[in-house]
This record gives sequence, structure tokens and C-alpha cells, in this order.
Amino acid sequence: MGDPIADRILSALRTDGPKSQTELSALFGRHVEANRIARALETLERAGLVTYERQGTEGRTKTVWRAT
Repeated sequence: MGDPIADRILSALRTDGPKSQTELSALFGRHVEANRIARALETLERAGLVTYERQGTEGRTKTVWRAT
């Protein structure tokens, strides 16, 4: 994709399988801002490379991303 954040996310999703928002943040050692990760995910989604689903939990709704 030419975006190092998007490229790393896509590689992790393809290699390790689906990941939550929290797991994606941990992928970068929590050193990348949430809005930067969100922009990368939006780019990947628009390109048709990832999808997401929201899962209900006892607390907050969990968003899980996966490679297509």
C-alpha cells in the first residue's frame, strides 16, 4: 500500500488472523495514535483488503478486523 502502518496491519492480519482494535494497537507497542491506525484501516477497507465486524461483549462493543 505504500503506507507502513497499513502494510504492517495487513501483514499481521494475513499472518496471524483477525485482530481487535486493542490487539492492533499492541502490534505497534501502543506507540501509534489510534486515529493513525484508524486512517490506515480505512484505507485498507476502501481497497477491499480488510473487513470488520462488531461483537457485543459484557462491556464495550469489540471491533474485530480480518484480511479478505
